[in-house]
Amino acid sequence: MKKLLFIGGNGALGVYLTEEALKAGYKVDVLCLENEKSDNENLSFIQHDGKDYEFLSELMKNKYDAIVDFMIYQSVEEYSPFADLYMKNT
Repeated sequence: MKKLLFIGGNGALGVYLTEEALKAGYKVDVLCLENEKSDNENLSFIQHDGKDYEFLSELMKNKYDAIVDFMIYQSVEEYSPFADLYMKNT
């Protein structure tokens, strides 16, 4: 089963993408600030800051097949380290 990570994925777009990914047979981890729970064994919520680079680096040990980042960045320079991290780990 392929694993997906949605960073900041409990917002308006992420909710719908999560639903579609689960229907398609994916396992989905959603990183968000809220303390969310799921009864679906293929859906896990991880409560943490989506811009904590060190935490994300550790999270990459989960070997995701794809990552969708819903976070808002103020500049390309702010986003670049995260983009590099995601590309190296998918």
